[in-house]
Amino acid sequence: MKMPFVFAFGLAATTSAASLPPEPPHVRAELVSEAPAVRPGRPFTVALRLRHDPGWHTYWRNPGDAGLPTRLNWDLPAGFSAGPLLWPTPEPVGDSTIPEYGYTGEALLSIEMTPPSNLSDREVLLQARVDWLECKDICIPGKAVVSLRLPVSATASSDPKVAELFSLARERLPRMGGSLGVRAGLGGGKLWLEIPAAAGPGPCEFFPQDNDPFGGLKGRREDRRGERVLLSYDAPDRAAPNKLLRGDLVVGPGRSISIEVPLSPAPPPGGGFLWTALLLAFAGGMILNLMPCVLPVLSLKILGFLREAGGDPKTARRRGFLYSAGVLFSFWVMAGLLLALRAGGRSVGWGFQLQSPVFVAVLAAVFVLLALNLFGLFEIGVSLTRLGGVEGGAFAGGVLAVAAATPCTAPFMGTALGFAVTRPPLEALAVFTALGMGMAWPYAALTASPRFLKLLPKPGPWMLTLKKVFGAALLATAFWLVWVFARLTLPSPFEQGMWEPFTPSRVEQLRGEGRPVFVDFTADWCLSCQVNERFALRDARVVRRFLERNVAALRADWTRRDPGVTRALESFGRTGVPLYVYYPPGASNRPIVLPALLTPGIVLDAINNKEEN
Repeated sequence: MKMPFVFAFGLAATTSAASLPPEPPHVRAELVSEAPAVRPGRPFTVALRLRHDPGWHTYWRNPGDAGLPTRLNWDLPAGFSAGPLLWPTPEPVGDSTIPEYGYTGEALLSIEMTPPSNLSDREVLLQARVDWLECKDICIPGKAVVSLRLPVSATASSDPKVAELFSLARERLPRMGGSLGVRAGLGGGKLWLEIPAAAGPGPCEFFPQDNDPFGGLKGRREDRRGERVLLSYDAPDRAAPNKLLRGDLVVGPGRSISIEVPLSPAPPPGGGFLWTALLLAFAGGMILNLMPCVLPVLSLKILGFLREAGGDPKTARRRGFLYSAGVLFSFWVMAGLLLALRAGGRSVGWGFQLQSPVFVAVLAAVFVLLALNLFGLFEIGVSLTRLGGVEGGAFAGGVLAVAAATPCTAPFMGTALGFAVTRPPLEALAVFTALGMGMAWPYAALTASPRFLKLLPKPGPWMLTLKKVFGAALLATAFWLVWVFARLTLPSPFEQGMWEPFTPSRVEQLRGEGRPVFVDFTADWCLSCQVNERFALRDARVVRRFLERNVAALRADWTRRDPGVTRALESFGRTGVPLYVYYPPGASNRPIVLPALLTPGIVLDAINNKEEN
C-alpha cells in the first residue's frame, strides 16, 4: 500500500536510492505547441504533455490528501509572458482509502504564451523546469527540463495531428461562464452541493480547487430528488462557510463545469432542520410585532382591543380568527410570489415588493386614508371602519399588518427564510405558515380569553385623543413611504463620506490589503435598517473606532433590485435586510455576522474582540 504522506514519499525514495539503482521514470514530459510558428504579438497555446506508464499517476492542482501538484518554472526569451496552467478536470487516483486527484494515461496542461510585438528573432527557445510526483505503489519525485524551438514566421502550415491533440485537451477542460444554478453549503457535518438535474445526466463528482481547507473529500453521497441532485461529502474540520467554493464539478461523462459559488452556513436541504426552521419562523413572527415597521398598524389593533373590552367574547374570538386568517393569507400569497419569481430566475428576497414604486405608492395612500379616518375627517365605510376590530376589517387588518411588516426582518427570521426559499414548495409554505402563525398568535391568544380583555381599560372619550396620536403615527409612516417612493424613482447620487459602494471584488481587494471590512446590507425602505444606522452606525464612538482601526465601510444598497446584492445575501443564508457583516483583518479570519438589531456596543465589541485576540 502506498504511504499517504508527502514526507513519506521522500523518505521512501531516499531509502531506496541507498540500496537500489535508480528506477527509470514512469512519466515522460515534453513541451508541445499548437502553433507551428511564433507570430510577433500574437498569443498562442503550448502544453506540458505528460505520458504515464500503466498504473502510474501524477497530481492535479489540488492533489487531495496526499501528493504534490505538478509545477513549472519558465525560462523564456525576453519579452515573452506565460499565462497560468489550465488544468484538465482530474479523476480520483491512487487507492480508495485516501482521496487523491490527478491524471493517468496522457494529460495536457495548457498554457497561453504571449510573444512581444517587436520580436525580430528568427527562432525562439521556450524552456521550463518541471517537477512532479509520480505514484503507483510508491511515490517517486520526478523532474525534467523541457524545451521547444519554434521559428518566427507570419505564416506556417499546421499539423493535423497536433490540432487534434489540442482539441481533445480542450474537451477535458471544465467549461466556464456560469455555475448552472448550483448551490453549496456547509453545515450539519456536511459539505453539500445542490445541482439542477438538467445540468447533466450524472453521476456527479466535485473536485475542490483549494487544498486548504478542503484537501480530499470523503464520504461521497449522491441523492437525486426530482429536478435536483444533492451531492454531499463529510465536512473537513478546517472548512468555514461564508466563502466562495471553487472547483470542477463533473455533471456527466466527459462533461464538467468550473464553479465558483457562495458557501452558505446551512445544513443539507431537508432533514431535521425543517423543524428548527419552523420554530425559528414562529419566534420571528412573534417578534415581528415589536418591530418599528409594524408599530403603526399595531396601534390600530390596540384600538380594536380597547373596543373589545367588556364586549361579547364570541365576537372577540371571531374577530381574532379573521385577523389571523388575514395574516396567514398574506404570507401564503407572498410565499407563492417569492417562490414563483425565484423559480423563474429572478433574484428576489424578503421585502422584494418594496423595490416596486407602485407597491410603495399604494401602501402610502392606504396609510394616508387610515390616518385621516382616525382624525375623524371621514368614514371609509362599513367594511373598513375601525380596521382593527370589525369583522370585515379584521381580515383586512391582518393583510395590512403583513404589508407593513415587510420592511423589517425580525431576529430568527433570516435563517428560517433563507432555508425556506431553497426548499420544495410544501416545505417553504410550511415555514411561511409558521411565520404567519407567530405574528398572529398574540392577537389570537388575547381574543380567545375573555379574562385578558377584561384587564384592558373600558372604552371612553379618552380614546378620541388616542386615535389622533395613532393617526399621527400612520401619517408619519405615509410620509416616510413617499420618501422611499422618491428614492426609488428619482436618481440619487451615492452618499459619500466614510461609506463606499459594496462589491464582492472590493471586499476581496481590501482583505488582501490586510484591512478590516464592515459591510452594511441595507435599503431605504427597511425601517429597521434606518433605526440601526441612526442609533448605532452613526454613533460618534463607532465612527471614531472605524477611523482608528482603518475599517473599510461598505454599503450594499438593496433599495432597488440588485442581483449582486441578492447573491451576497444568499451567501450568508439570508433573503433580506438588514444584515451586518464584519471581516476582521487577515484573509484567514472568518467573517462575523452581527445581530439584526444593532447597538453601538455590539459593533464596538465585534471590532475590539477580534482585533485584540
